[in-house]
Amino acid sequence: MNTSRMKSPLLLMGVPGSPYTRKMLALLRYRHLPYELLYRNSPRLNALPRPRVELIPIFYLPDDDGVVRAVTDSTPLIRRFDTGFRGRHVRPHDPVIAFIDSVLEDYGDEWLTKPMFHYRWHYADDIHKAGEILPRWRNITGPEDEARAASAQFSRRASMPGWAWLTTSPAWHRLTINGSRAMRCRRR
Repeated sequence: MNTSRMKSPLLLMGVPGSPYTRKMLALLRYRHLPYELLYRNSPRLNALPRPRVELIPIFYLPDDDGVVRAVTDSTPLIRRFDTGFRGRHVRPHDPVIAFIDSVLEDYGDEWLTKPMFHYRWHYADDIHKAGEILPRWRNITGPEDEARAASAQFSRRASMPGWAWLTTSPAWHRLTINGSRAMRCRRR
């Protein structure tokens, strides 16, 4: 990455409750990298490129030719920023520790989100709460009647039989509960 082409602040689109958005915001704050966070309903997004896959957060970064591209996937972005910007690196320099860091980061990205989704969509109270909050993150300045309609749609979708594959099946419930118990630190 040619950092001389990077615009300051870094521009990204994300949503407040996304664990990946929060992870990248934490990284940017820790690294003292200036950024501007856009939400999904920002008119500025109309002038920006779309990613191949709509994963959040989306960063808008120049490629080697200076063309701004929509870039997703937090792990490669962390590596890109570590090599592209000076100071306060997060990736270890020792190759053995860097490997362990990669394994832990991959585990966190791919598996620690599973309990989050489970608890968001398994229990009726949590489905209701998620239904109230998530639609507002798509349009935080939108009218209340639109948010209520979207809330009802979210809650209905979470209750649909085909939705269970995500994290609400009985097998997944047992795995999540047992895994959460196993990961807890216990006082002696």
